[in-house]
Amino acid sequence: MSKPDQPETTGPEVPAGPLHGFAGNEERRGAGTLPLAPSIAISREAGARGTAIARRIGERSGWLVCDHEMLGYTAQDPAAVSSLLAELPAETSLWIDEQLQCLARSRSVQVDSDYEPIARLILALAARGEVVFVGRGAGFLLPRDSTLHVKLIAPRDDRIAYIRQTLRLTFEEAQCEVAARDAQRLEFLQRHFRAEGDLTAFDIILNSSSLGSEVCVELILAALMGKSNARFQEGW
Repeated sequence: MSKPDQPETTGPEVPAGPLHGFAGNEERRGAGTLPLAPSIAISREAGARGTAIARRIGERSGWLVCDHEMLGYTAQDPAAVSSLLAELPAETSLWIDEQLQCLARSRSVQVDSDYEPIARLILALAARGEVVFVGRGAGFLLPRDSTLHVKLIAPRDDRIAYIRQTLRLTFEEAQCEVAARDAQRLEFLQRHFRAEGDLTAFDIILNSSSLGSEVCVELILAALMGKSNARFQEGW
């Protein structure tokens, strides 16, 4: 069974306050070096606590957390997307087009008419950076050098127990829910991402059941700091 989350851990030392320094000096960077700051993309198995861990990261870092429901809803709201783009450098729309064209040429991502609005929204949010994405293939879509791609896993029995407790389901209902979510995510990834089965596509893979949510948060933030230094340390 899953270990209970502990309020205190002894993981890697990570700043407890907001990581606003990641934005860097926008005057020095300019739109030619989009994204302006890094992002985190979390892929997860159903019941592996992905959304809960993402929200905890958001609390620790001060970053925006975007789950699959929020992305799907916002992508269908032209006014919200236009408002977002208005706050970004003028070159952002061109950068988004270039990213999608590059992905199409490499055939690593299949962006169909259903997925394109979500893909464009993810890229727009990532252009500014300081976002924690949950699902929707963000980690396969975004530039690797500016994105920490995380995969959260857990034993199936623990995932069923977590879904059962969270959604107040019977054991049989929770079993069906986990199976259905796993199947839906696999179908989505297989349809859109050629690298879906490649574990090297992830920067870090964590067992949220054996580690607990707080240790996962600590490790993800530590990995973010280490990976981000190479590109974003200048101007902090």
